[in-house]
Amino acid sequence: MTLPPNVPVTLSGSVSDFAPLCNGWVAGGNRGISQVQLINVLSGSMTTLAALSAAPGAVRYDSAYGYLYLTLDNMSVLARVDVASGAVSEISLSYPASMLAIGNGGTVFVSSTGYPVTLSVVNGPGGVVTGMVNVGTTQPTQGGAMGYDRVRDDLFVGVTSVAPSNMVRFHYSTGPVTLIPQEGIAPSGFGDEIAVSPDGGHLAFICSAGNDGFYNVWDHNPSSLSVTFGQWAVGAFPRSGDFSPDSSRFAVSDRTTLRVFSASTHGSLLTAAFPSSSIRKVRYSLGGRFVYTLYQPATSGILSWRVSP
Repeated sequence: MTLPPNVPVTLSGSVSDFAPLCNGWVAGGNRGISQVQLINVLSGSMTTLAALSAAPGAVRYDSAYGYLYLTLDNMSVLARVDVASGAVSEISLSYPASMLAIGNGGTVFVSSTGYPVTLSVVNGPGGVVTGMVNVGTTQPTQGGAMGYDRVRDDLFVGVTSVAPSNMVRFHYSTGPVTLIPQEGIAPSGFGDEIAVSPDGGHLAFICSAGNDGFYNVWDHNPSSLSVTFGQWAVGAFPRSGDFSPDSSRFAVSDRTTLRVFSASTHGSLLTAAFPSSSIRKVRYSLGGRFVYTLYQPATSGILSWRVSP
């Protein structure tokens, strides 16, 4: 495949989150017009996939089933979009939704806004809630962060926007649906995101204050959170991160710089600066060839791509 020139794509409206699809396409939740937009980061083309009943928040894609899931502002529903057809379904919840995590077998975990944190366990393809669990936290949370270890069926829930930010590991099981707390830590303050490598070998709780007071992000053992394998030297105010599909690389940003590291050695592989910008999201493409960056230099969002080392 011959790649086009790396020309950033300026978006219309406010896109706060996106999910990679395939062949350069991503799905972005446009808050300004309450739509899901398909954006080809390589060609710059954009089209509307689906209209939503409210402004979207978190966006996640379950590639195994072809469904896109979105939270909607102040709505007690989970929006499900069939990427192939654009058909939209709304799955009723008992509370306004905040954050999402994709599990195995079509399972979607949906956290509540506010405190204490309640999780709905959703059969995504079936469109039904199969269980609700009050996971609580020791702190108020604003939005929350979640990540899922598909190897061990463990769900990680982290507190955001306060210091210190706690993170708890729960083991998920069915029949009946349960989330059993296993371990909790408070690595630092002002949590933003949790990223778990697909092979279950690494976990990063990305906090704006870093995990050690020096803006580094620790490489946690997902099966024993108090154990760390080292750290990635990110820089001031870590913001967003993602592991490559083969779990060999970790892409992470501070507010103005994208960095790609070796997941195992923690050595730097790539650095790309976005001067006078605010990086909001970093995601790997489904095939692992590209790293996508959503950033905002002024009022409009911009999507950019880099070939991953």
